[in-house]
Amino acid sequence: MAKKVKTTLDLDNNRIVNVANPINQLDATNKDFIDELFIDLLNIGTWKYDATLEYTSLDINTFRMNNATHSLVTNIWIHYTDLNSFVADFIFDKLTANDEIIIQDTLDSSKWVKYKITSKTDNTTYFTFVVTYVETSISGSITSGNSCKLKFIETPNVSATETGSYGITIDGSGSVITTGIKGYLIIPYGYTITGWSIIGDITGSIVFDIWKNNSAIPTIANTITASAKPTLSSQQFLSSTTLTGWTTSGLANDKIIIKVDSVSALTKVTLTINLNKL
Repeated sequence: MAKKVKTTLDLDNNRIVNVANPINQLDATNKDFIDELFIDLLNIGTWKYDATLEYTSLDINTFRMNNATHSLVTNIWIHYTDLNSFVADFIFDKLTANDEIIIQDTLDSSKWVKYKITSKTDNTTYFTFVVTYVETSISGSITSGNSCKLKFIETPNVSATETGSYGITIDGSGSVITTGIKGYLIIPYGYTITGWSIIGDITGSIVFDIWKNNSAIPTIANTITASAKPTLSSQQFLSSTTLTGWTTSGLANDKIIIKVDSVSALTKVTLTINLNKL
């Protein structure tokens, strides 16, 4: 159950003053969550630093690093259970590459060192984190035997590239398609073209041109396809990601014209331009 704050709020300093120490790492009033410079900085728990440079017989409540010089550390071994009997394996399990670990000496909070996670291994009672050094506040090292807070900065979630497309279907109503301008489009978002595909009702040949202009109706001077125009040559379908000479980048509200330069046999055809949305 959430607790009411019964203390003074010092908003000018952007921190909560005189909040009691939490009873565990998940206490909602943990002042460490407020005092840090970054709101996504997560204080997991407190472990004792064991300066032994390998993982064999790692004691409960401890962590080790593989080098006494913090800037040269490439492996960190952390036992599941911290000094307050908090079992953090489920949190460690969620950490991914590029998340960061901050180790802070509880006896001197000005001493800390930060690493970026490269990979991790769950070893049943402890985790191995392969890391790269980022920065530190000290020239020496954290004292062996001192308790240290372990904190984590999660990498911001970046959604996968959103794909999209534009194109046209041309129907000759049973007759061979004619040449000329066939369609007008406006693209509502920025994008990068990644390829094209054409499919027809039968085997045939066709060459498309695409014109683009952001501020006015495009003309042939605004072609984006150079000499590598989308083409079927005695084929019924074809896809390509070869865009030699193309202008592949685009802006929101680009005006597009699609033109048929030449055609034979085909009475119905669809051109699709594939893209990544920006």
